[in-house]
Amino acid sequence: MNRKGFTLVEILAVVVVLAMLMILAFPNIVGLIKGSTGGVDKLNRDHITEAARLFGQEIYLCRAGNIPDGVIEVLGSELGDNFTCREARQRLAIGVEITLDQLTNNGYMSKHKCVAVLPIRIEIEGELNPENWIGTETYKITLPEDLKCN
Repeated sequence: MNRKGFTLVEILAVVVVLAMLMILAFPNIVGLIKGSTGGVDKLNRDHITEAARLFGQEIYLCRAGNIPDGVIEVLGSELGDNFTCREARQRLAIGVEITLDQLTNNGYMSKHKCVAVLPIRIEIEGELNPENWIGTETYKITLPEDLKCN
């Protein structure tokens, strides 16, 4: 008798072996996907924190007559149209709030897939010395609780 093909038992054995392999591999695959998502979320948060720190540095290091447009946009509504760098630094000492869109639109960060209704808060930690503005600042960046990144 010339047999061509597989019997039903052989096909079922192969299906059972493949199902067992899938059962063993599935949790590992799901874990890898979840782990990579968490890593991307941390990278997005780090990127936003760095952009906010850069914005804070621009305020802190601004020179008379050379206030960056992004700083003017964010602080102009509070300090008026003709504020000085000293006033901007004093405002930074008590805290400045900026949105993700303002950071992106003013070139502090690239396009992103993050959403937050609440603003990011930037402030200088420690005492400000009006005579020495450079080199001693430490920034406290508070990301909004509702920040979500895809």
